[in-house]
Amino acid sequence: MRITLLILLFVLLPLKTKAEANYEYLLSIINNELGEVARLNKQIQATDPNLLLRMSELYLERGRVKKEQENEKFLSIPPAKRRSINKKTFFKKSKSDITQAYKVGGFILKKFPKTKVRGDVFY
Repeated sequence: MRITLLILLFVLLPLKTKAEANYEYLLSIINNELGEVARLNKQIQATDPNLLLRMSELYLERGRVKKEQENEKFLSIPPAKRRSINKKTFFKKSKSDITQAYKVGGFILKKFPKTKVRGDVFY
């Protein structure tokens, strides 16, 4: 019985750290691409709706990854303590990225009202 518990402990601990490392790896890739897209967007002075759409998609993806990270942390907290936590402040980082993606989408719709990516922005 004890041997089984020890084996499970040694198998499950590395999995958790591997998942956290995957989040950090994904965030670094997204941040690199977002930096490049933002740089290109500044160079062409926001005249390409496709580039702006990609920027919005990257903000959404970064928000999704951060939300998964925050959810794991939130669910690891004991239920009694979890009830007293303000979710608005706990999920603040992911919410800010999602809000930024909505702002970029609104900018696309205002600046390019007849663009072909209009449906993608709404999606």
